[in-house]
Amino acid sequence: MKKSYLSRYFFLFALTGIAVTGCIDSDKSLYDPDEVEKEYQDNFPVENVDPSQDWKTVASTRATLSVNEDSYTNYKIQVFTANPLNSKSGAKLLASGYANDHTNYAFATTLDYPSALTTLYAARVDERGRYAVKPVEVKNGNLSATFGSTNVTRASGSVEISTPESWAESFNTSVLTKADVDAMLASAEEIEIPSWGVSWLANDKTYKITSDASTSRNNFTWTTSSSKTTLIIASKLTLNDGMVYGNGASAGVHLIIAEGGELEIPSGQITLYGSLTVMKGGKITGDGYIMPEGKYFLYNAGNMEVSALNLTTNGGAFYNDGEFICKTGTGGISYQASNGTTTFINRGKAVIDTFDGDTNSVLENGCYLEVKNTL
Repeated sequence: MKKSYLSRYFFLFALTGIAVTGCIDSDKSLYDPDEVEKEYQDNFPVENVDPSQDWKTVASTRATLSVNEDSYTNYKIQVFTANPLNSKSGAKLLASGYANDHTNYAFATTLDYPSALTTLYAARVDERGRYAVKPVEVKNGNLSATFGSTNVTRASGSVEISTPESWAESFNTSVLTKADVDAMLASAEEIEIPSWGVSWLANDKTYKITSDASTSRNNFTWTTSSSKTTLIIASKLTLNDGMVYGNGASAGVHLIIAEGGELEIPSGQITLYGSLTVMKGGKITGDGYIMPEGKYFLYNAGNMEVSALNLTTNGGAFYNDGEFICKTGTGGISYQASNGTTTFINRGKAVIDTFDGDTNSVLENGCYLEVKNTL
């Protein structure tokens, strides 16, 4: 029986082998390119394909990114596929390096990126880990961007406008260090603030308040015409009905809130004829608002909270390097800069209810800026 089954299987296999080999011509190739092309054309799901279509998914660009900010400072430069400040953007890092404005050293590299993108995101990271990010369009195979600017000049050449030092110089003042203020406090003349207010007439002097004080007089005046006169608040000074310091546009008093000092403005308006510096560890609090008169420089490295900041008169510059909170003030506008020469540079944290800026005013944000209502 076994022999009979094997014979049948062998016979069936022999017939199959004949069928398989019988259709092959050893002298002819089965691949017909014309037939394959026809098959593609008949069955491809997309019609009218552009014959010049580039099927590459990756492109290359020459990136040149530079900074014009703090001299002698190396800044990290990065390039992303999307905005890295948006946690939901899915940003991918494409390249990273360093740039330094003092040596005119720019970060230059050739990088690959998804060809579907026409815009990449360049980032500048400072030594404190703060990001300045801007979208940059890829043009003709090149990606180019600069952080900072050079609109302010002096005899020795261009000065970057993005630093507080360069801005302060243009307003005939300076950005102070803690050591500077400590030295000024050591030699300053102590003054006491009576409840009815006080008025001075003294130029080129430095005064200090080191004991908590409060005044209810409507106008807390400082009548001087010298830009070298300084008032340092190193304790808590409460101004219940507002203040005018300086007496006319020619005055140039420098008001300094030292580390540990506080200027409280429960209500009303403070009119400033001069520069304002809030040191790290110093603060301005209350529901009052501030209106500078004249083109003067405001610098905050501490904590500044007011109901409004009105920079509409004669322009000026406000440089925030600390925390700035501007609540809804007069007319529902918390920050008002309708004068075209006004500049707001934010390198810290700024939270503003409503921002009203003239079309020619400058807003430069390099850290955290939140506008809750209208910008």
